[in-house]
This record gives sequence, structure tokens and C-alpha cells, in this order.
Amino acid sequence: ITPVNACRYEKMFVTRAIDLSWAEELIVVGLLPHLAIAKIPPLVSPHWLQENLNQTALVVLDIQPRQYFERAHIPGAVHTDYGRWRITDDNGLGKMLPKPALLATLIGSHGIGNDSHVVIAPFGRGAGDMAAAARIYWTLYVAGLEQISILDGGLFAWYRAFGKEALESGFTPATAKAFEVRLRDEQLMPMDKVGEHLSAGRSLIDSRSVPEFVGQVAGAPNERPGALPKAVNLPYDSLMKPDDSGLLDLEQLKQRFRDAGAPLTGPQISYCHTGHRTSLVWFVSHALFGNDDARLYDGSTLEWSATESRPLVTRVASPTKR
Repeated sequence: ITPVNACRYEKMFVTRAIDLSWAEELIVVGLLPHLAIAKIPPLVSPHWLQENLNQTALVVLDIQPRQYFERAHIPGAVHTDYGRWRITDDNGLGKMLPKPALLATLIGSHGIGNDSHVVIAPFGRGAGDMAAAARIYWTLYVAGLEQISILDGGLFAWYRAFGKEALESGFTPATAKAFEVRLRDEQLMPMDKVGEHLSAGRSLIDSRSVPEFVGQVAGAPNERPGALPKAVNLPYDSLMKPDDSGLLDLEQLKQRFRDAGAPLTGPQISYCHTGHRTSLVWFVSHALFGNDDARLYDGSTLEWSATESRPLVTRVASPTKR
């Protein structure tokens, strides 16, 4: 290709990028046409995945339990154990983000490189499975991966769309790749930063159930019940369709946020008990609404409640610990 033609290609793709919607726009890297790739949608349908399954950079990361994965999974999928993505930190706090060195090894061991497009495929049994997918999405995003999606409705949605003929069985280990962690530090919310956010009067979203939010139920024995002051309650499972087959559509999701008093834009921190359930709320706000100021509090109330100086608000007289 000549320099003149290269410029012509660049102009063509830039013009195309301006004309298209967010889901279709093109990202132009350099001048050559083979380097222009379609922007990756954060939430994909089974039909989208089927059409793109043979893309060389695509990695389908299946997070169902291993025994179920061996029975049935999307062709070519790589299995991962969800528990490996959450560790006990140096302070003894469980279910936290691994350190960068461990993240690099973990991500690379699944055949994921920095240029991979990962589609996370949960089992699809409901909000808990979608939250697990969102938690891994958040982890990959924090680690610096650019191209990440979640399969809406997971394996169940795939099966409903294409039947058992579109599944395969067995287990083949992934071929490891080198992955360089490019940590997005701004996404990390240690407890002190959450306290500063609270003092500044910024938005807090409690993604737990109503009984947990009002303080009727504590997260664990000997744990202080209640919610962070001025937080609004948006239960994570309220973001799912009534039959749990996938997330609500975009306008319905926005209405859920409005109804809860949660903003669609601007600085916000969501939390739950351990950072699992609230991952789904963060995903909706950050990835689907495009709110770059949305953050997730990894330690959540498990960490916050353990520090007596951190305030919690209860709305019932006699909390029940579990």
C-alpha cells in the first residue's frame, strides 16, 4: 500500500467512525486498514457471539463449575474457577482483588494476552451468575485489558438460542500467554478513599438486599449491621429480567437507577458485602451507561463494618445476625 493510499484509507475509516453509533464505531490505530477494529460491545448476545466465535483474538471464558463445564460448554471455551479471581489480602480480608503479579499469571494462564477479546460466559442461572461475570469483567478491566464483554444470559441463553448441538463437552487446558498488567489505579477504592467520597457528599449505592440495607440482617456473625450513611439502595438482582434470563434493557436499567435515587452519571461508589453482588451494579453503570466515574468498593461492608470508627446507619431496632 502506498503512502497516498494509506492516507485515503485513514480518512475513510475516520469518516466511518464519526457516522456510526457507539456499538458500531471504528477505532483507528495507525494508517493500515487491517488495524481498524470494531468497538467491542460490553454485553453481547448469543447470536453476536456465534457470529464472532472464530475471531482469532476471541477467548470465551466459562465460569461455571468445572464438573458442569466438562459436560457442556460453548465450543472452544476456556474454563476458569471463579474463586481464583478473589483472594485473601495481606490484612486477612477475604475475596479481594489479587496483586498485579498474581493477576498477570492468572490472566495469562487462561490464554489471554493484552490483545485478546474476552467474552465471559456465566452459567446463567440468575443475578448471582451475572454478578460473578461482572466481577471478572471488573478485574480484567482493572488489570488493563481493553476488550471485554459478558454473554448476556450466559450458557443457558446460548442453549436456548442454538440447542445442544451448539455445545461441546470435555476439558482442554488453555495455552498460556504472557499478559502485562497495566493497572488502572483510579478504579481502586481503599477504605480511606471511600471515606473521603462519603465526606464530600458524593453518591453511594448499596447493592445488597433491603433487609441488609436497613440493618435487619448483618452480613456475618459478630459483624455490625447497617448501610453507609446517605447510601441509596439498589439491589443487584433488580437489574435482571423477571425470568432471570439476562439483564433488563438499557432504558429499564436506567429507570431502576432513577427509582433508587442513583445517578446515571458522575462520581459514585457502589458496594455490597464482599464486592461480588455490587460488581453487577458497577458494570451496568460503567460499561452500559458509560459512566467513567463509577467505582466499586472491593472491601465493601466486610471491611467497613470491621472498623468501629466507620459509621453505619440502621433503620430497624433489633438487627438479626446470621
